[in-house]
Amino acid sequence: MTTTFDPAPGASVGYLGPAGTFTHRTVLADPVLAALRHVPCADPDELMARLSDGSVTYGVLAWENSVAGLVGPTADLLAGLGTGKAVDPSERSQARLHRDVVIPVRFQLVGLHGASPEALRTVSSHPHALDQCRAWLAEHAPRSSLVPAPSTTAALELALGDPTGRTAAVTPNAGPAAPRLSVLADDIGETATAETRFVVLGRDEPARTGRERTVIACFQQRDRPGSLMTVLEPFARAGIDLLRIESRPTRDGLGRFYFLIEWRGHPDDPPPRAVLRELAERAVRVRVLGTFDEPSPSRPTPSRPRKAG
Repeated sequence: MTTTFDPAPGASVGYLGPAGTFTHRTVLADPVLAALRHVPCADPDELMARLSDGSVTYGVLAWENSVAGLVGPTADLLAGLGTGKAVDPSERSQARLHRDVVIPVRFQLVGLHGASPEALRTVSSHPHALDQCRAWLAEHAPRSSLVPAPSTTAALELALGDPTGRTAAVTPNAGPAAPRLSVLADDIGETATAETRFVVLGRDEPARTGRERTVIACFQQRDRPGSLMTVLEPFARAGIDLLRIESRPTRDGLGRFYFLIEWRGHPDDPPPRAVLRELAERAVRVRVLGTFDEPSPSRPTPSRPRKAG
């Protein structure tokens, strides 16, 4: 079988705006997403709200980076945390995973014309971007403080708003985004082969392909010795191939976690369905976040936009 992600005419996709963010570049790079109507969203909560009320058909959020790991806030949103309202973890997420898109990640330092990395006092970007450039910044911009921003575009706005030229932004390698900005340094990331996986979310149930990867969030009533074994042992007995196991805080007290688990297969296949029933009997509440299509995600290469000015 082949992937069946085939949006209907008039479908739209929400992304973290404004234009120029990593998420926007991913939408533009993927041929299927690029053909949809694009809707910028201020933050992940707005994107999820638009998915919920149907004002966008799909949404795109960062899921993980090959250097910095899982983008926890995305997983938490799908698991039902951070939405400002109570969610029953035993239900399937309204915004389900549909597919994943992986793009290469290379970074540059952008600031006002004539700015010097050594003279910078502030460097801003998305937290994952800062994490991947810490070593270079520590050596070449040692007097700067690293300030997280909601997006790389928001970081560029901070740089533009500082007339002293002592604020810069870490952005994708794509050239300066405004006439007053210059690239102060190229390829400042620690890993030349870094990639970021973005997930495409939708409310409808993805069509079966026969080669899915399923992601679930598992919540327990309380933490106790052997909690992880309680969750994992049924998968082992069923011979299910687990691809990811991570813990995330539930936000309702120190030492309280939920488990994010990914396996090869579909949740409605007989063995996983039996495992999910057994977990319910063990007082483990499971929230199915959705499925990706095996064996590999879309890997478009973002084009380099023309320099402004």
